Amino acid sequence: MSLPRVWLVTGSSSGFGRTMTELVLSKGERVVATARTPADLAEFKSRYPPTQLLVVQLDVVKEEEIKNVFFEAKEAFGRVDVVFNNAGVSLGAEVEGTPNDLARSMFETNFWGAANVSREAVRFFRDENPKGAGGRLLTVGSYAGMSPFGGLGYYSATKAAIGAINEALADEIDPTWNIKVSMIAPSLVRTNLGHNSAFFPPPPSYTGPTIPLTIGRRTMMAAQDPAFKRDDAHKVITKLYELSLLNDPPLWLPIGLESVSGVKAHLERILKDVETYESWSNDLVED
Repeated sequence: MSLPRVWLVTGSSSGFGRTMTELVLSKGERVVATARTPADLAEFKSRYPPTQLLVVQLDVVKEEEIKNVFFEAKEAFGRVDVVFNNAGVSLGAEVEGTPNDLARSMFETNFWGAANVSREAVRFFRDENPKGAGGRLLTVGSYAGMSPFGGLGYYSATKAAIGAINEALADEIDPTWNIKVSMIAPSLVRTNLGHNSAFFPPPPSYTGPTIPLTIGRRTMMAAQDPAFKRDDAHKVITKLYELSLLNDPPLWLPIGLESVSGVKAHLERILKDVETYESWSNDLVED
């Protein structure tokens, strides 16, 4: 694909989405930038012409708005080459301390919203782009989705679910469609995502002197301290831009040392259990 490519970025007003939008525009590529409140992207509109930037309202929990964004992208630029499926929210709390309505709402955004963006992206790449052009689908998950930990139980579940559906989707794609799917599992990165995050105090039963703070809660609290060093969002996004250029991109990309070490340790624990109890599966076939 010759440059400039056309990107569609969800959640462009903050966090990774905003950083990616800025990087792609700075490289002279075109962006369909989406946000629940388009006014949050006024700075970009003042700096880039409509021939390079299209701002569209999108709340990913509304399926009709997802379809409209892709329609407007084709009307403006004729195609979409890369979808950066990024919009999301976070909620930190022990499983017992998470209100059901907030957990369900987070699933609506992080799973159903992201899953519907993925599904429409694949359809668009196949049916609307020039034949054989295909496209790149980059979905932002979390290493908590690959290695869940306490204090982020329901958040981890949303990210595990969107990872599973994207992996299944990738397995269903005909290779001749030239569509590449990647799930990104970043470490916790300091961004301006604060207004999309919520943290709850632990339930009374989790505050006793014999109960250690969970890894998740310690991590979340430390991340709020400006002096606490985290991965640099711009450096991470630069690597994800490089990912979009690979001819044979990975299906899974844990990125950040915290993510890499956490995912490796989690997989090693699983493999140890599998190997320890592998013999239990012998002689289970019907006679």
